[in-house]
Amino acid sequence: MRIAQVRARLLPLLLPLLFVALALPSFAGDGKGKGEEKKVESKGRQYALVVGVRNYKKDELRPLKYADKDATSFADALKEAGYRRVVVMTYESAANDADLLPTARNIKEQLKSLLEDRRPEDSVVVAFFGHGVQLLGADKGKDYYLCPMDAELSEPETLVSLSEVYRELGKSKAGNKAAIIDAAYPRPGAGAVKLALKARPQDIEVPRDVQVLFSTSADQFSYESEKLKRGLFAHYLLKAMGGAGSPKESAIELKAVAGYLADQVPDAAKDDAGPGARQVPQLVGAGGKLVLASGAVNVPDQPEVKKGPPVKGVVHLAPKVINETLTDKDERDAKRINSYAKVYQFRLEGGRNYQIDIMSMAFDTYLRVEDEMRTELAFDDDGGEGLNSRLRWTPPRNGVYRIIVTTFAAGANGPFTLMVR
Repeated sequence: MRIAQVRARLLPLLLPLLFVALALPSFAGDGKGKGEEKKVESKGRQYALVVGVRNYKKDELRPLKYADKDATSFADALKEAGYRRVVVMTYESAANDADLLPTARNIKEQLKSLLEDRRPEDSVVVAFFGHGVQLLGADKGKDYYLCPMDAELSEPETLVSLSEVYRELGKSKAGNKAAIIDAAYPRPGAGAVKLALKARPQDIEVPRDVQVLFSTSADQFSYESEKLKRGLFAHYLLKAMGGAGSPKESAIELKAVAGYLADQVPDAAKDDAGPGARQVPQLVGAGGKLVLASGAVNVPDQPEVKKGPPVKGVVHLAPKVINETLTDKDERDAKRINSYAKVYQFRLEGGRNYQIDIMSMAFDTYLRVEDEMRTELAFDDDGGEGLNSRLRWTPPRNGVYRIIVTTFAAGANGPFTLMVR
């Protein structure tokens, strides 16, 4: 009886406590759940397709020096930034997977594969480093083509239409989409197909939800740098991925990257390729706020630009014929240390083909070419008739080069003719 009375008296006191106890888990969940909610919250993922093409069919397009290296370094930066999947298509990456060889068919298949099944919160970046061309013709001239390694300019199906890339990006459900195109290299063609001397891919209509960062503005060229051992655009793109041009500890947004490149590349192009060089990267399209990385990432070491010593003495222009005599009063050659040498400075145009001849009846000629940093770029012994030297050579950029007349045999001397054309 007493027990029943105690229960009756305690029940009104226990009921409120019971309700409070039942409510506590929800309060605890609200208190620490913010971090947990972030873990389960649906978050956008980042994907990228990065293509680099350095070598082409010899009778179609001239080779590039650093396109595949630029592509690989950019892909590494995206991986460092936490991208869920980065597909890299270079000759080297295809060593263990033939589907990654940068042919037209493979590029188109990998592009479709990457874009399918994307969600509105996802981001996609498509980057291409290699040749791009605008073909002459009523219909062909309206489009711009990226050149895979198997490109044949007379066969458009072996090329990758930029408009087609845009269509595929436009169809994708990804909410943030961008293309990065480094393709406007000077004098790309090596065959008989006529190309537009200067291209305008920036004029092609871009889907409303896509942004495109070009390495140049219309009618300009993109340059590779012997000093940097990279394309100029890629060099500063990687610096931007490392945080240059963005506020400290902030996200690396494509718009900020484009602004940084437009500020840095033009002067670098003039310093590296000559005063007439123009390369102003341009961002087109009104796509969303694409973030390349949530913060600065570790990127491959970027060598500083080293300017050569001031040019002193006479600088010749091609075509030029020089008749002189090599004597025992001349300085010794830096490479062939027991041979006398004369050095002639020539201002040459990057991408242009030159023929350099040394002819002598008195000695076995030897020809060397150096840049302004005195790095040897080319040489020849008996490429001409008899013991004469002949070198067909294309300078990598505009600039002053050192053409060195010396001898194969130590101590030889006598009259000679140097011809540069």
